[in-house]
Amino acid sequence: MSVMNWLTMLPGAMLILYVIISRRRYKNKPKDEPFFFMDDKLVLNAVLRMHAIPISDIDHVEVNGSSTTMPYITITVIKKDGKKKVSSYMGYTSLSDMAETLEKRGIYCKEIHN
Repeated sequence: MSVMNWLTMLPGAMLILYVIISRRRYKNKPKDEPFFFMDDKLVLNAVLRMHAIPISDIDHVEVNGSSTTMPYITITVIKKDGKKKVSSYMGYTSLSDMAETLEKRGIYCKEIHN
C-alpha cells in the first residue's frame, strides 16, 4: 500500500480508536439502555461517546418519543446552569419506565409524547 492510501484511512482509524477508548471505562455497563448511573453520575449512552453528568448538576431531564412510530427517543439533560446535553436512542424502552428510573434518583423527568 502506498503512503496516500494509509493517509486516507487515518481519519477513520482515529475515529474507531476514539470510540473504543472513550467506551472502555464503561465496558461492564449496559450498552442497550439509553442511560445508566455510575458514581453519582447519569451516563448517557450515546453512539460515539458516553456522556457522564453529575446528578447534582442536573435540573431536570426531558424524554421525547413516540410509541406509535419507530422506537426513537431523544433524551435532553438540562443542567442547573442552563446548558443542555442531548442524546438520541433507538430501542424498545418506554418513556414512563425511563421517567420512573430517573425519579427514583431524585431527578425530575418530563415526558414529551409525539
